Amino acid sequence: YIAEERMDEALPLLNDAVAYYEQRKSMNAYSYAVICRGFLYVKMKRFEEGEKDYLTHYNLALERNSKSGLLRSLSYMGYFYLEKGEYEKSIDYYSQGVALAKEEDNLFMLEEIQEGLIDALKKGNKLQQLGTVYDDYIETKNKLDSVNKSTEIYDLEAKYQTQQKEQDIALLTAENSLSEQRRKSQQYRYLGILVLVLALLAVLFFNYRNKLKVAQRLKELDTLKSRFFANISHEFRTPLTLIKSPVSNLRKTMASEQQGQQLDLIDTNAGR
Repeated sequence: YIAEERMDEALPLLNDAVAYYEQRKSMNAYSYAVICRGFLYVKMKRFEEGEKDYLTHYNLALERNSKSGLLRSLSYMGYFYLEKGEYEKSIDYYSQGVALAKEEDNLFMLEEIQEGLIDALKKGNKLQQLGTVYDDYIETKNKLDSVNKSTEIYDLEAKYQTQQKEQDIALLTAENSLSEQRRKSQQYRYLGILVLVLALLAVLFFNYRNKLKVAQRLKELDTLKSRFFANISHEFRTPLTLIKSPVSNLRKTMASEQQGQQLDLIDTNAGR
């Protein structure tokens, strides 16, 4: 609402915030709410009410004995009285802020307060003091520029180191990925070789087993053939034996030489 300059709508909300944090004894939040309301009063040109809030914020900073909080509050007080047109008070608070900022070596706050002090001296027509304060301000600016350059250099170095680190990480990641791919490829190669060896062994095993089966079968066939021919021989030999005995007896009774030769031939053939 303040940014949109809807001051009448912002004020009730800030009043509620001040009351809420004051009741809860949340002093940091209460102090912030008070100074925000004081700033709103300044924008609304309600300086009497705004002064109370600015002084409340200043007293809280003194009670907490916080140098950084007091430094900020002195800057606020200088701003308030500058806007109100009480330039002597503004110069006094700003001067206290300059002294404390130098004591704390806080260049950023020192620059801000010196700018406010220069504005108050101009409007208060304190031209004699203005030259000295302006020289101090230029010195502060130079120091800040040096600090900013150092910070920029540090940031650039940090950025370069970060980029270098990222490149190293990316390179290492790529190397690890390539190494992993090589390892997997090697594993697949070994696995392929193992599969081929196993397949070859399987083929050799089945061939060997088939040869054993064929040899066993041939042996069985030979045995069967031997048995068959033995049986056939026995079957033929038995009737032939029966024939040879009568032929032999008949040969003894035969007187004719021609008949005897024929019987001998029968006996010889039966004995084969």
